[in-house]
Amino acid sequence: MDAVITFRYFTDDESKLNSNIPAQYQPKAMDWFEFKRTQVVWQETLKSVSLPVLYWGNHDMARVATRIAENTTQARSLALLMYLQRGIPIIYYGDELGLHNLKFQNVGDFNDETVASFVSKCVEAGMSQDEALAMASLVHKLPARGLMPWDDSDNHGFSRHTPWIHGREVDTTDVFSQIHDKDSMFHFYQQLIDLKKTTIV
Repeated sequence: MDAVITFRYFTDDESKLNSNIPAQYQPKAMDWFEFKRTQVVWQETLKSVSLPVLYWGNHDMARVATRIAENTTQARSLALLMYLQRGIPIIYYGDELGLHNLKFQNVGDFNDETVASFVSKCVEAGMSQDEALAMASLVHKLPARGLMPWDDSDNHGFSRHTPWIHGREVDTTDVFSQIHDKDSMFHFYQQLIDLKKTTIV
């Protein structure tokens, strides 16, 4: 119990939200000034106490590649920014591949009544149901829980059956292909972790 996971790392910038629809499942930009301030506070507060936990995502958040990064270069930069700080890195499965959220095409796929309400209110405001579902897919936690794509076989070697969480995949990558590609996100994360382990004299 020497390390603490805080859910206060990330502050949303809500200044550009559409006021005609609920804010809950609208994508929100990161408030980078507040993020920087928070990181400094945690580093300073814990420097003589324990190591802070370093993470970009977990099973209750949209994936970092969907939520924040706009491309692979940004995703790599964010990993460097977070994981080379003093602290214990926790990497949500698939982030080391650069995975994005799945895209759900039916309200029922979310298994969440709040999404149904959000979509209904968006439609009332003049949006199409597909637009509202796409928005929810970018923000909701369940599309971030897709299977780990081990290879390019059916269901990516995860199972011979359709997994309980499935949707339209944004990514065409898998572990096997990235292991064999020295320029892949997987190898970038390996190099990053090796650098993290390096002792600075």
